[in-house]
Amino acid sequence: MASTALVAGASGLVGKELLKMLINSSRFDEVISVGRSSLHLTHPKFKEIIVDMRQLEMVVLPPIKSVFCCLGTTIKKAKTKENFELVDVDFVVALGLTGRKQGAQSMLVVSAVGANVDSSIFYNRTKGKMEQKIGQLGFKHTYFFRPSMLGGKRDEFRFSERLGTFIMKALSIFFVGALKRYKIISAEKVAQAMISEAINPLEGVHYIESEQIQIYTEST
Repeated sequence: MASTALVAGASGLVGKELLKMLINSSRFDEVISVGRSSLHLTHPKFKEIIVDMRQLEMVVLPPIKSVFCCLGTTIKKAKTKENFELVDVDFVVALGLTGRKQGAQSMLVVSAVGANVDSSIFYNRTKGKMEQKIGQLGFKHTYFFRPSMLGGKRDEFRFSERLGTFIMKALSIFFVGALKRYKIISAEKVAQAMISEAINPLEGVHYIESEQIQIYTEST
């Protein structure tokens, strides 16, 4: 039986790294990306479906083994809190429901450091809300990866993020002990962690904090 991975958010910082690893992994026979625009990628194992995530339930898919979610936006890009929740909560849940319908047993999601449904900070509260909803979908294996600020080359230039990354790298030597969680982390590391847990998943709901993500090495 073919092992198929369903991916959303493959055009993002983590998603791009994850997609490369999934395609190169011997553990997955097919990788399907869903999203609103083409990734312009050609590979025998790769298939993409261009779709508005609000219409995802109408897409015909084969049986799915694992669902990978790297969806995410920014308040600035979303413009409103409602649009932010649409992407970071509603679209993620839609992906999860689609995966469950196709028999997926595992869902692995990029969340964020500080995610907490009871947080007074909107961003953290929204990520916590997403985790709560996904945790209720009934996957046998559920993983939330909570990275700190991501390092890596984006397709689009974001001055504030570039500046923030520079500052975080400069201060990284001071991030020790409890502060290690907030040390900048590469998108590649997050992708490696997702692949590793997908290959040998444990039952239940798991939260992988940023300092834990740092220890993962490449898996095939």
